Amino acid sequence: MTGMNKAAPDPRFWAAEVITFLLDTIPGSVDNDEELDHRFVSAYQMGCEALSALGQAEETHRGARLLAAAQQPGIWPRWDDICVVIRKLAQQADLLSCRMADGGENPSHIA
Repeated sequence: MTGMNKAAPDPRFWAAEVITFLLDTIPGSVDNDEELDHRFVSAYQMGCEALSALGQAEETHRGARLLAAAQQPGIWPRWDDICVVIRKLAQQADLLSCRMADGGENPSHIA
């Protein structure tokens, strides 16, 4: 198959945006040094795991606690795994919508 051997994007170009999205989307308040709470919801759990893999947090029983001094990971998480986490979180937070084949809005998303 062609295109299967392409290198993943350099984390220096995406990590900061991914971390910001994760922190903005996972429940909990990082402003008040509270623990991020995954609520035992798969998408939020994956987000907490991603923050840990990105050197930003340590996982806890109910979520993740941000590290006082974030660290660059020795081994970066796989790009495709991060993409799945972002997609699942966006779906959980109702940030995704689809268009019908004719270009119209999906009736299930029309208020």
